[in-house]
Amino acid sequence: LSILARPDIRDTGALPHDDIRYEDHLDADPTRWRIAYSPDFGCATVDPEVAAIVAAAVTAFTEAGATVDEVAHVMDDPEPLMTSLRRGFTAYAFRHMGEEQFALMDPAVVDEIRASRGADLNAHFDAEMARTALMRQMAEFHQTYDLLISPTLTVPPFRAELNQPDGATRYSWTKLCVPFNLTRQPAASVPCGVTRTGLPVGLQIVGQYGADLAVLQAARAFEIARPWADRHPTLSGEATT
Repeated sequence: LSILARPDIRDTGALPHDDIRYEDHLDADPTRWRIAYSPDFGCATVDPEVAAIVAAAVTAFTEAGATVDEVAHVMDDPEPLMTSLRRGFTAYAFRHMGEEQFALMDPAVVDEIRASRGADLNAHFDAEMARTALMRQMAEFHQTYDLLISPTLTVPPFRAELNQPDGATRYSWTKLCVPFNLTRQPAASVPCGVTRTGLPVGLQIVGQYGADLAVLQAARAFEIARPWADRHPTLSGEATT
């Protein structure tokens, strides 16, 4: 991150450059953290096994001395907002493409481009205003909490050849992580356990806008408390150490 975060004049939306060496500042005092733990943000359906693994992992922060509150509602269902924004951006980005280009592309991507055609400008700006409202809402949320912790995905790992789990919508399984692309908040996913078949489950750590270092510090504290680097899933799905 110390390398990736260096300034580039082409990025007009970047934060002012802070020449920090993140790797020199990873230690922190967990007793100072106010953490919100939300199992589902109040708007998602989380697989019971995933929920249980993450709930057990959250205790690492209380054991380290952090103040952890379980929060039932973080945001309303963001799927309509994300869907509307995606349609507008897709319609604009691919507006000059036609059948010749479509013939070279993934059919699923082509279907999405076709479905975006005719996107309404007012609807897109309505979505942009809703995005701004969500950013304000999360800024207010972080007046109380330094960090937000949740499952990363709502489902266990699924077959690699699939674009999404069977029976899922585009955002039903990513509903807990995609919203932070909209709010520009830093977030990290760290392995926090494995399913019965030995596949990894992620714990998501979210910070307020601009608080990248706090997220890295919390991720490191969790990794120290619950080491995971020596655990690897096998192709058969059986966990090994």
